[in-house]
Amino acid sequence: MPDSDPILIVGASARAAAFSALRAGLRPWCVDLFADADLRARCPVRAIAAKDYPRGLIQYFREAPAAPWMYTGALENYPKLIDQLSRLRPLRGTAATVLQRVRWPREVARVLNAAGLPCPEVRMDSQDLSANKRWLVKPLAGAGGAGIEYWTSESATRRHVYYQEFIEGKPCSAVYRAPSRFPPVSGGEGWGEGGERPPITGLLPPRPHPLSPEAGKRGESGVQLLGVTEQLIGESWLNARPFRWCGNIGPISISASLQRKLESLGEVLVREFRLRGLFGVDFILRDDEPWPVEINPRYTGAVEVLEYASDEAFLGEPSPVRAQVLNSPMVGKAILFAKRDFRFPADGPWTETLRCLSPIEELPPFADIPKAGTRIEIAQPVLTMLSKCNRVDECREELRRRARQVSRLSDTADETEDS
Repeated sequence: MPDSDPILIVGASARAAAFSALRAGLRPWCVDLFADADLRARCPVRAIAAKDYPRGLIQYFREAPAAPWMYTGALENYPKLIDQLSRLRPLRGTAATVLQRVRWPREVARVLNAAGLPCPEVRMDSQDLSANKRWLVKPLAGAGGAGIEYWTSESATRRHVYYQEFIEGKPCSAVYRAPSRFPPVSGGEGWGEGGERPPITGLLPPRPHPLSPEAGKRGESGVQLLGVTEQLIGESWLNARPFRWCGNIGPISISASLQRKLESLGEVLVREFRLRGLFGVDFILRDDEPWPVEINPRYTGAVEVLEYASDEAFLGEPSPVRAQVLNSPMVGKAILFAKRDFRFPADGPWTETLRCLSPIEELPPFADIPKAGTRIEIAQPVLTMLSKCNRVDECREELRRRARQVSRLSDTADETEDS
């Protein structure tokens, strides 16, 4: 696509966002930790060493094309770095100044409570935990469910964590698209649009902002609910550790009442935090009530599930997308984790995906495919499996079948083979 617009995509894994960009007619140039084979087959990608991640991204930006950039998972925990990178290339997404508030759990809880929306209780000190509730310990700079555990007396020694009330229910994820630009506002917000940029201080407690008079109103911020998926969390058949995110299935059917509640939630988040572009909200669904447990202010892993199910390209120009698509197929996405250290085999059911690249609009059976011989350590992601079925349970079973197939190969793979 020589005439398409370039976009830089950086993060721990850039493959899903890069494929979304290709479906939107963009030309991605990527930097991530893996530089997987299917990503290298589609677009330029640079692998950054884990020891250099994420600070070393600055050096890669110096050789990158002059183009806008976007970040994927976990980089939202580094607002200072995002600010530095945004000085080198224009950012397409939520700004660093916003991350300081939306990534502070107590501030999110304050905003949602003030808007009359359900929200789990949040505590910053284990001494404040109510004994008649169950609590989770969550890292302040977490991603993908890593580091989450039930609170016990041994958890008191952990640092840089917070405590969130445990809500029983079904883990789900909502994907939204907010306007890419906002008019300037007072107080310096809206850098690049008339305001002055405030200093970036990292993940520190933000100064509370007063809620706007419109908090809780719907339809005025321009945010669009794109769809809802069921999350796969801590699945043993994917060798995932407890609370670890390992995929999505959707779009799931939701009631009109739940859709209104999720739209209200999106309105409040966009208006009060000034999120931009694509973002996600992980929530627990209980009695048709969404209880938000995590705000992901960037492209999320559920985006490509909804794109493949709806034949939409969310990174392109906005178009009407219904949260409930009648008679639409279900798309499942599951990430298999390693049970032991091994070298990724040269041949397997994923080989055909690499040998004959299908049109980017078609759902591949496998993705995030490592280069043959890549050493994969225990608990690291192996690859991603995708399926399209008519029901959630059918998708889950098809993903289980593929997981067993790949696991058999990884169980017998050589641990010492040279790459």
